[in-house]
Amino acid sequence: MEKHNLYIPVVLGTVRPGSVSSRVAQLMVESVRLAGYTTKLVDLAELNLPHLLDRRDPLAEPFREEMRAADGIVVVAPEYNHSYPGALKDALDFLDVDEHKRKPVGICTVSSGAFGGARMAEHLIPLLVNFGLVPTKNVLHFREAGQIFDAQGQLVDAKWRERIDALLEELGWYVATLRYGRDNL
Repeated sequence: MEKHNLYIPVVLGTVRPGSVSSRVAQLMVESVRLAGYTTKLVDLAELNLPHLLDRRDPLAEPFREEMRAADGIVVVAPEYNHSYPGALKDALDFLDVDEHKRKPVGICTVSSGAFGGARMAEHLIPLLVNFGLVPTKNVLHFREAGQIFDAQGQLVDAKWRERIDALLEELGWYVATLRYGRDNL
């Protein structure tokens, strides 16, 4: 299967304006595209999803459509109070479990602290598994995230490219393998 035929959107899991997470999400969109996949940014702030009162709320349909079309997903989200943002939880709660079984997810955590959002990933992984999604073993923890970009938004440390490439290599394997399985088994 050709990489460019596989769709891996990048979900920005925060609605906070001007966050470092948005820089990381843009970096991941660029990286997924450079790896040869079709991608786009799915920004929860732009979607302006309602609070979950009705799972079938038509305002959530654009998000559900993006997730149904995805062969795999990259989630970029900051750590808020040792967990994931409420906006990300609200968005995920709009999904139907059966529509997303066996789709892989690469997780990128963002934090200004030294732990890099590791606690957020610990909380997010069981939630993703509940939806039948398959989180990759490799998780990118963008620790001290405010210091990894220069004033123009460029990475200041080339080692991040290696880490991103490692995540995308693992995610790409899962995307191709699980897509084949979903289509043929």
